[in-house]
Formats: sequence, C-alpha cells, structure tokens
Amino acid sequence: MAPAQCARVQRVFHFGKGKSEGNKAMKDLLGGKGANLAEMASIGLSVPPGFTVSTEACEQYQAAGRALPPGLWEETLEGLRWVEEYMGARLGDPARPLLLSVRSGAAVSMPGMMDTVLNLGLNDEVAAGLAAKSGDRFAYDSYRRFLDMFGNVVMDIPHALFEEKLEAMKATKGVDNDTDLTANDLRELVGQYKNVYVEAKGEQFPSDPKRQLQLAVLAVFDSWDSPRANKYRSINQITGLRGTAVNVQCMVFGNMGNTSGTGVLFTRNPSTGEKKLYGEFLVNAQGEDVVAGIRTPEDLDAMRDHMPEAYAELVENCDILESHYKEMMDIEFTVQENRLWMLQCRSGKRTGTGAVKIAVDMVNEALVDRNTAIKMVEPGHLDQLLHPQFANPEAASYKGKVITTGLPASPGAAVGQIVFTAEDAEAWHAQGKSAILVRTETSPEDVGGMHAAAGILTARGGMTSHAAVVARGWGKCCVSGCSSIRVNEIEKVVAIEDKMLYEGDWISLNGSTGEVILGKQPLSPPALSADLETFMSWVDEVRQLKVMANADTPGDALAARKNGAEGIGLCRTEHMFFASDERIKAVRQMIMAPTVELRQKALDRLLPYQRSDFEGIFRAMDGRCRRAERLSQEGDIGVVGGGRGQRDLAVSLAVKRPFLAPWCSPRRWGGCTRHAGVRGTLAASFMRVDDEVVMGAAAGVDANVDEAGVRGTLAASFMRVDDEVVMGAAAGVDANVDERRSWTVGSTAVVAVTGRRPGRTIVRLRVSHSEDAAVHHAAPTGANQLPHLLHPCDEDGSSCTWWQHAGVGFLCGSGSGSQEQEAPFVSSVHGRHRRVLGQHSASLAGCLLAVDARWDRRKPAYQQTRLPVTIRLLDPPLHEFLPEGHVEDIVRELCAETGAAEDDVLARMEKLSEVNPMLGFRGCRLGISYPELTEMQARAIFEAAISMTNQGIQVFPEIMVPLVGTPQELGHQVALIRQIANNVFTNMGKTIDYKVGTMIEIPRAALVADEIAEQAEFFSFGTNDLTQMTFGYSRDDVGKFLPIYLAQGILQHDPFEVLDQRGVGELVKIATERGRKARPNLKVGICGEHGGEPSSVAFFAKAGLDYVSCSPFRVPIARLAAAQVLV
Repeated sequence: MAPAQCARVQRVFHFGKGKSEGNKAMKDLLGGKGANLAEMASIGLSVPPGFTVSTEACEQYQAAGRALPPGLWEETLEGLRWVEEYMGARLGDPARPLLLSVRSGAAVSMPGMMDTVLNLGLNDEVAAGLAAKSGDRFAYDSYRRFLDMFGNVVMDIPHALFEEKLEAMKATKGVDNDTDLTANDLRELVGQYKNVYVEAKGEQFPSDPKRQLQLAVLAVFDSWDSPRANKYRSINQITGLRGTAVNVQCMVFGNMGNTSGTGVLFTRNPSTGEKKLYGEFLVNAQGEDVVAGIRTPEDLDAMRDHMPEAYAELVENCDILESHYKEMMDIEFTVQENRLWMLQCRSGKRTGTGAVKIAVDMVNEALVDRNTAIKMVEPGHLDQLLHPQFANPEAASYKGKVITTGLPASPGAAVGQIVFTAEDAEAWHAQGKSAILVRTETSPEDVGGMHAAAGILTARGGMTSHAAVVARGWGKCCVSGCSSIRVNEIEKVVAIEDKMLYEGDWISLNGSTGEVILGKQPLSPPALSADLETFMSWVDEVRQLKVMANADTPGDALAARKNGAEGIGLCRTEHMFFASDERIKAVRQMIMAPTVELRQKALDRLLPYQRSDFEGIFRAMDGRCRRAERLSQEGDIGVVGGGRGQRDLAVSLAVKRPFLAPWCSPRRWGGCTRHAGVRGTLAASFMRVDDEVVMGAAAGVDANVDEAGVRGTLAASFMRVDDEVVMGAAAGVDANVDERRSWTVGSTAVVAVTGRRPGRTIVRLRVSHSEDAAVHHAAPTGANQLPHLLHPCDEDGSSCTWWQHAGVGFLCGSGSGSQEQEAPFVSSVHGRHRRVLGQHSASLAGCLLAVDARWDRRKPAYQQTRLPVTIRLLDPPLHEFLPEGHVEDIVRELCAETGAAEDDVLARMEKLSEVNPMLGFRGCRLGISYPELTEMQARAIFEAAISMTNQGIQVFPEIMVPLVGTPQELGHQVALIRQIANNVFTNMGKTIDYKVGTMIEIPRAALVADEIAEQAEFFSFGTNDLTQMTFGYSRDDVGKFLPIYLAQGILQHDPFEVLDQRGVGELVKIATERGRKARPNLKVGICGEHGGEPSSVAFFAKAGLDYVSCSPFRVPIARLAAAQVLV
C-alpha cells in the first residue's frame, strides 16, 4: 500500500487587481503588508500584481539555520511565473523586461527595521532593453539605484561607498541634485557602482535576475534577526511573531519624468488628528527618496497641481480605505505616467493627541462605535499626552533664542545636550543625561539612540521620513528636514545658520512648531484636551476595575483626582518625615531614644505633623460631589452643586465639556448617583463662565452658584433626548397621561404626571414653593403605573430612590418663590438635598424624566462617592532616616540634633546597621517592636479623619500594615489599631468607618492568605517587593545583570516594570482566591508600579482584583488599560 501523501502547506500567495489568495485577516501568515496588499487588490484598487512568501516560511528558514526550506524556491518560482503571465513580461527578458520590488512585512508594523530592494532584475542587457522602451535616463537612473540598494541590503556594502561616487559625480558636473544628471552621467555612474562591488567584496555584481531574486528573499529573511530589528522589537515589546513575510511585486516607476512621482500619506494628520490628507510627494522619484529622507519632498498639495486626475483618484481611494478598514491609514503610492498605483496601506502610526482626536471623530462620524474607539488608542498614547510642553513659547526669552526652524515631525518638547551618534545617545542616557540626537538623516541602525534620546533633529528628511515615523510612534519629539543645519559627525559639530554648536551644548526642540531653540527652555505640564475628556468618559463607562493613585502629599492627591483617580491606594507615611528639618530631627530623636519614654516624647512631636498631612490628603480626597470639575459635552449631563444667596439655585444644566474625573462623570450626577447618560443637545443658547461651566436656564432666572463661583443670567433652551423626545420651557407632555402623583417635602410641592410614548414612559414633574410642611404621597393611578417611582426624602435624602438604567435623567428647572418654572434642567427630583443644593431648600420646576419602559432597578437618588485613602504605616528600615556621609559627620550631626552622647549614637548606629536591610528591621516588625510608633500613626489618622468629617468632608481611611508574613504579625497590629480607634472615637465623641488590611509582598503571605484574611479587610499587593522576593533579585543590584538577561532572551521584560505573570502573577491569583475563600467580601488591589503598566493592569483585571493603584500621572493609562480588557 502506498504511503499517504501529506497535503502541501501553501507558503506563497499571489495577488493582483480583483484576484487575491489572501485578505486582511491573514496578518499572522502574510504579514501586515502582504495581507493589506491582498485586501486592496480584492476590493478593486490598482495594486501592482505580486506574491507573498509567508511568515511561516521565514520561521522555517530561521529554524533550519538560515537555509531555504525544501521546495520553497520552487514555490517562489511558481509565484513569479503567475506574475509574468499576469503582466505579459519576463524577468531578465530585455525585450519584455519585468522588474520587481522585494519588501519585508511582519504581522506588526516595524517601519524601516527590515529590508527592501527595488528595481530587481536589471543587468546590462535588461537596462539596454528598458532604455529602448522608456528612454536612457530612466533606465540608467533605475539601474544605478538598484546597484546601490542591492549592494547595501543584500551584499552588505556600505551605502556611503555609493554615495561618495554620486556626490563626486554631481560635483564634477556642477549640479546640486541627482535629477540634474544626464543619461550619460548616469550610465557612467553605473560603471562606477559596479566597480564598488569588486573593490568592497572582491566579486562581480550578480547579473542573473533569478539569482538576484533568491539573494534578495534571503536578505529579507535575514533582516528579521538584524540588530536593529531585534532592538525595535525589544523597545516596543513585540513578541510571539513567526518572522517576516517577503512581498515580491511588479515594479511601477515614479522616476519616469514629470508625469510620474511617488508619495506617502496619512488619511488624517497623525500629529493632530485633523481630518485632512497629510503627506508628501516627489515628482520624478522613487519611494525610497521619500521614506529614507534622501530628498526633502513637497507637501501633498503639490500633487494636486502636477497630476490632478491621479490626485482625485487618490483622494477617493483614501475614503474607500478608511471606510473599509475603519482606521486612519498610512499609504504609499506611485504615479507612473499619470496612472496611480497603490503600493501599501497599513494602520497609521500617530501621536497621542492624534490618536484621541481620531478615535473621537470617528465615533462622531459614525464610522466606529465607542468600544472600537477605545481599542484605537494605545496606553502609550496617553503617556505621550502627559508629557510636558514649553512653558511660554510666546515669551521674548523663547522667541529671541529660536535659531532655525525645520519640519514639526513629531510634537512635544525636548531639552537636552547635543550628541551626534546613536551610540553616544544611548551612553548618555545610561548616565542619566538628557541628549538631543543630531543627524544629517537617521537610518534604521540609529533606532537604539533615537529611543534613548530626549529628542531628534535631522538636516534631511520630511514628515514621513524614517526619523519622523519612528519618533511619532514613540511620542518622541522630532524636528526633521532642517535644511539650514550642517552636521559634521566626525568633528562633532553642527553649524546652525551662523552659529557653531558642539557636543554637550544645550538646545531645545519644539516638535509641534519645528523650532530649534538655543539653550534650555523651561517646561510646563501638558494641557488636556476636550477630546481626551470625552474619550476618557467613554473609558470609564466601560471599565470595571477601579483605578486609584499612589500619593503622599495633598498636592499628589489633587493631581491624582484631576487625572481621574478614585481614591488613594498607597500613601507612604515615611515620605512625610522628610518634609521639613523639624520633622526629620524629631524622627532621628525617636530613632536615637534609649527608652520608651524618650521615644514617646519624640513621637508626640511628630503627631501634629502627621495629623496635618492626613487632613490635607483627606481634604483633597473629599468624596462629596459638590461641583463638577469638568462638565459634559454632546448632551451628556452633569450637575453643578448647589448655591446660597439671594436666590436658591437648585441645579444648572452642564453641557459642552465631558467629565475627565469618573467620580462626577456624565454617568454620575444628582449627587454622584450613577446613570448612563441622557444623550441630547441644547438647541438654543449656552453660557460659558470662567471657561469652564456652560449652563442653560429659563429666561429671566438669575443663576447664583456660590460653590462653583458662577453667576449669570441664562437663556431659555430646549432639550432633545435620544433624538426622540423634545422638551422645552413651555412644552407640554405630548403623550397619553396615565398617572398623576403629588406630594410635598418641607415647603416644596411636587406634582408628577406620567405618560406613554412608544417604548418609553415620560414623567413630567411640576415643583413649586408651598408653606405646607406636611409630606403627602398620592396613591398611583392609571393603566401604566410605575410603582414607587418617586419617593419623598428624609432630611438627609437617605431614603430617596430613583430608577436607573441606560438613558435615564431628570430634566428640571430652577427658581424660587411661589411661581412655577418650566425649564429643562438637571437635578435630583428632590428639593431637600442640603449637601447638593446648599443650606436652603430650593424649589424645582419644569422637571421632565425620560424613562425606558423596561427599567426595573432602583438606586438611591443621592449617593456620595467614597474615595478611600489607604495609608501604609511606616515601612522602611530606620537607618534610612539617618544623615548620609562619613561616620564622624553623621555622629556629630546626630549628637547636635538629639543631645545624645557620641558613644550612645555610635552604639545605636551599630545596632541599626544591617547586612540586608530590605529583609531586615522594617515594616510591621517596627510596629511590633515599637508599638508606640503604630499608636502615634493610627492616632494621627483617626484624629485627622474625624476633624475633617466634622468640617463636612467625607473621609474613608484604610490603614495598611506592611511586610506581613504571618497572621500573628497582622493580628498584633490590628488589635493595636482598633484599640487606638476606639480611644479616639470616645475622646472625640464621633465614630467613622474605616478598614484595616495588609500589603501582600512576601511570598509566604500569598500562600497563607486565607489565614491572613481572617484579620485583614483588604489586601494590597506590593508587587515591587513581591517581585524582588519571588525572583531573589535585589532591586538595587539587578542592573548589573538584567541587561544581559534581556539581550540573551533569558527574560523577555524587566520584571520590575512588566509583571511576571507566570510567577509573581500566580502568587497574586493564589492569594486572591484563598483570601476570598476566608473572607468573601475581601477587597483586593495592587499598589506597586505595575499598577500603571498596561499589560499588567490587564492581568489584574482578569484576575478579579478590585482596583489598581499607580502614580498620579499614570492613572489615565491604567483607566484605559482596564477598559480595553473588556472590549
């Protein structure tokens, strides 16, 4: 019986207009470029025919020790024959010459990192045949380009050797540009280039076209494992790919005279996100001239003037591709004798600003939905938006120092010292220096230095050059195409206009304007756009994982709230001790104290400092929703809290600006109660006050909101809800009335009328002032009853209920006195929410409530948002608080500060000395050994909390015991904390809610988490120490070997930056599962730096944690990462 024949796995896929064996979903197999070429061809765009050798073939090539897998060359020749038949031309045939491009293309875009060869198939005979058909100049220009590129990419001959010949030829002929060379000049240059092969490699240029193709395919496969490609993948954390595909495509020519050209464009501005074609074009050129920055191109508008028909087709193709891919696209194209050819498309690299605007605009254009938009913005994009800008670019101190201007290739600001090589940029960065990499032009080999540099300045290259594209992808400031500078890398000097600058000189770059500024310019924090606020409101509607912040000062806490933090997940008390000389002296007195009495005396000095600090942080984290920090946009609705004064203002309708902070987002209004947003627009006028608050009101009603600092008279308006229900100041309820209900609360009378529309119930509320203080609740009547829809409130609003689901919202008016008002405003339906509306009761008028008929869930009408503050008790070893320097100087300083004798100080220092302090006398071990230390900190926390509560500030402290390894350690500290809490509550006559929990940072604690959870009300994983102890790596010493581990692939990532999910992550899951078995309502979070790293945040969300906590400026990144897990 004959053996079964295995079906051959396809490794070569062809494509041509209307004929493709692949599609855009096959990126893993065909690479991004190959998949998109196949897709463009299949939807009917003009794509030069070709074939793709799969990434699987590259993987096989690498596995075979860089040898072609059996049968692959024969399959490649089959693909070549298909292209030859399609084009009616032959590779190597002078009479019907077929020239090819050979390009790389991995599943993930790696611009410029791998190799490309153009014009393949030329030799002396084919060049002569091509000259006979298309002219001498075109033929020999293409031939010399091919010799240069093939020699550099395939034969590893330095490009500079060919460049020298070209520059010498231009100098001899007295021309500036290669386009000015004649056909004879180019023919002579071809001969010189062929001699370079012999001089550099000792062998002739390979003239057999099929041999050229085979060598080019191998070179592209080899480029997958080149140093620059490996470094790019390492920097961008690209893992798990098979390799690169090889795209072999029929050449089209942009260098056939003034009716030809080449260009690169983005369908929207990648820097700003503006919906306008953004790109560059060169007449009589090939693609490498644009991409490599060999010539500085013209703006894309130049193409419209030179080739209007091709330009019109290009614009149409851009619309087609955006609609098809639902993305901003990066497109390469060539025009050959007025015919447009599409060479490549891919999702365009963009800046943070561009990414957010594009996502928001595409939702508004109904091109994508919100979930898709959330996936379009990378966490790194938000990181870019949090980078600083120049403080005052309009000041004379800035304008007067601008020495030249180039192209604004990648926005942002950079300040640093000049370096001229990528190697120097990396070295300076490793020394903690800020470097500006200055180059004539960058190449892919510079990628490491480009990443290390604070900014990049190039003399050549356009907005789509290598430097620009790579810099934008990283959010790196870049000024390119600065033609007025002359760079001398050997002498390490750059001439800028009439100034000579040397290595180490300071310059500043403005990537948003292209300005180069002499010296160091001051930077300021970035400004957040309205688009970002809109986008983040969508993010917060999706995510389930809470995001808190690590904050040690009131300033940190305020920054955290501004960035949307929902509390403080880690407040490190030890940082407070360094805030002043008095504090650190008191700490040192405590450390040096030989007796409990003296130690207590020092702690008594520290108590008011700690209490004051906690008061400031509690104040910053006040959970009351008194006013919206930022207001709503596109009809999403929020509430600006109540007012006092001559007139009571119940509410104001806040529109136009979305909330960035989730505690008062468009889905939480009426005292921070959740809702999913009433969508609509005001059809009449708005008022913007202090560039922040926009309100609408009934004609003639004064607005006086003291808490928001707003005063104004607002015009009558109409509201459209879901494009279905329209309500206005004088509008009745256009529906069948089914129910009428009325009651009074205090001095406020309420009448509710419900009616029906298709799929919806309308509730109209009429509220007026009354002297009757009795509470009356009419029995519901009518066919379409909504039981308990509206309830009267207790004095504090605690019994109020309301219906909540997608689309709910109250639309109410405001006013006072006996008159009735009917204006479309937002409020809670109840008139006695003192914390929202101020100290005086306020009347509501003209309220309308749109209710989906399916709603069946009720929530409190007034609900304050709890913003917990998690305070870690003292953690570091005590010796960290001692002075630094020589022992004699330390002893002298401590004696002067504490009054102790030298012998006593020396003895105490010796006792505090540790061989391995990170595993020594720190954390809960301090509190157990010195219980008075825990007592002081706990007392400060509770006294501060009650003091703030008495001032009307909502406080919810969580006390965290660090470095616990046994349940007994935690039990000791919990008992002590609760004893202090009861004492303080008794003495101050008030009780507050609080929690006591622990940090899980010792592997043993994770393994016995069920026992620890019996004492702990929450876990917070300290992933920094947990990583250190799990790996056995010292954070202070890991730098000695970690670069080697990363370079050799022993580790894929720095485990202190990206969570080790297999090891440390497994401990997190074990501790969470075991802890919740013992205490089902156990709150679990993470407060290490991994809380702001996107892939780690995704892991924590999937592991079921309740929150992550990170630095204040990484809060938006964590919020986005938490949402992207769910979409």
